[in-house]
Amino acid sequence: MIKSEIMKSCSYCGEPILEIAIKCKHCGEYLDRPRAPQPQIVHPPTPPPAPAPAPIIVEPKGEGCFLQTMNVGCMITAGIIVFALIMLGLSFFR
Repeated sequence: MIKSEIMKSCSYCGEPILEIAIKCKHCGEYLDRPRAPQPQIVHPPTPPPAPAPAPIIVEPKGEGCFLQTMNVGCMITAGIIVFALIMLGLSFFR
């Protein structure tokens, strides 16, 4: 038996193998069979993301209610004034 030292590349993995090889020693594929077509996975197209909803901005109409225009600083100031008036009123009844 004559040994051939001529090399070729495996058509499956690309590794060098002997030209007379029937089976690749690297990937184990038989070289005499045509390569089976790989099934293609078809993914359905993904729908584009929905646009973000616009933020809801409530615009006051006219001057608005007193409680709508009052902020935290006003609430604290009003609380201190009410507390001072209550303490002042209690001091008169002693």
